[in-house]
Amino acid sequence: WEPVRRLVCLLPGACVPPATFRALLLRHLDELPTSCAALSSPEARERGRGLLAFLVAGWHASGDAAPAPLALGTLFTEVSALLKRTPQLGLTDLVLYNWRVDAQTKLSYNGDAGGPADVVEQGQEHDHQARLGISCMPKVQPSQRFLCVEEEDWFCRLHVTLASGMGGVVRAINHCAFAKSVTEQVRSLQLLEHAIEALVKVHYAAGIGQPLSRTDVPNIRPALLMQRLHRFLPHAPELEIGPTELRATRVYCATGIDQACMMHVLGVAKGAHAIARFREWQLRDLPTAHREYLEKVLGGVSIREQVEREVGMRKLSVQQLAHLELAHNSCIDMLLRLSTRRWELVCSMFGEETLKKDWEQERQLISEARLKLLIERRAMAQPTDRNSSHHGGTSLPLADNSSP
Repeated sequence: WEPVRRLVCLLPGACVPPATFRALLLRHLDELPTSCAALSSPEARERGRGLLAFLVAGWHASGDAAPAPLALGTLFTEVSALLKRTPQLGLTDLVLYNWRVDAQTKLSYNGDAGGPADVVEQGQEHDHQARLGISCMPKVQPSQRFLCVEEEDWFCRLHVTLASGMGGVVRAINHCAFAKSVTEQVRSLQLLEHAIEALVKVHYAAGIGQPLSRTDVPNIRPALLMQRLHRFLPHAPELEIGPTELRATRVYCATGIDQACMMHVLGVAKGAHAIARFREWQLRDLPTAHREYLEKVLGGVSIREQVEREVGMRKLSVQQLAHLELAHNSCIDMLLRLSTRRWELVCSMFGEETLKKDWEQERQLISEARLKLLIERRAMAQPTDRNSSHHGGTSLPLADNSSP
C-alpha cells in the first residue's frame, strides 16, 4: 500500500490548478493493490479505505464528472463493503479517522506514562480512547490535508474535540436509560445537561458564538474552507438538496451521531427538513460501532416518555414534578444552545440565509419537546379544585417554564 500512500501525500498540491492529479494517478494506476486481502484487521481496513477515499476525492476535485478509473473504484468498493460503509468520502474520512496528536499530549490525557513515544493517530492506541479536552484542541492535527490552509486544521480540531466530548453524552444517555426513581431521572438529566454544555463550550473555544469577554479565539476565515473543500465532496442528488444547502448540512451535521442520540433521548420529534434528511443519510458513512450504538439508543424509550409514563402510573408530589420538569427543560435549553452554535458555524461559512428555514424548523421541534407537567396537572385538577374551594381546598401553582 506504499504507492497509495505516496499518491495521497501529493494530493494537495496536485489538485490545485492546473490540477495534474488525474494524470499522476493514471501513471501509477498499475502500482495499486489488486485486492484488499492483505488488510486483515478492522484498523488496517479503515486506514486502507481512508487512503482510497482520498484518491477518489482527488480524482473528482481535479476535473469534470468523469468516473474514477475502474481499478480504483473496484478496490474502494471492496474495502468499503468489508467495513459496511458506502464508497464515498464522508465525515469519517475527513474528521473521525483523520487526526493525530503528539505522544506527549496523548500521555498527558491518558496518564499512560509507560506508553510508546510515537504519534497517535485516529484517537486510538492500546484499545482505549485518547481523552481530548478544550486545552488540547490546538494540538490536534489532520493526518491528511486536502487544502493545507489553517481553516482546514481548525475545522478538524473543532470536530475531533467535539467527538471526544461525546463520551460524556454517552455516559449521561446510559444513565437515562437505567434511571428508575425520580431522583435518578433528575440526576441523569443533569448529567446530560452538563455534557451538552461541554460541547457548547468547545464551540466557544473555537470562536463560534463566543462570549464577548473571550480574546483567545482563532484568527481564521471559515468561509474559505468550503469554498475550496467542496470540490472533494460527493453530491447526493437523492436528497433533493441544492449544492450550497448540501454543503451547509454537512457542516451542521459534522458531529456524527450525537445530534440524533440527544434528540431521541429528549423526545424531540423527527422532522422532514433538509438537516434531518441529511443527518439520517449520513449514517451509512459512519463507523459500524457508531451506527450500532445509535440503533440501540433509537430502540429505547426516551427519557421524556419515561417521565410521562411515571407521572401517569403513580402520583408524584408537586416538588417531584417540578424537579423533573426543570431538569428535562434545562436539557432542552442546552440543546437549543448547541443547535444555535452549529447554526452560527454554518452562517460563518455560507451566510445567514442558507439553510435558515430548515434550521428554524429544527429549532421549533426542539422547543416543542419541553415538558409541561405542572400545567397538565393543574388542568387535570381544576374541576376538583373548584369543588374543593368551598371547603378550604388549595390549587397547585403554575410552573415557571421560562428558560433557566
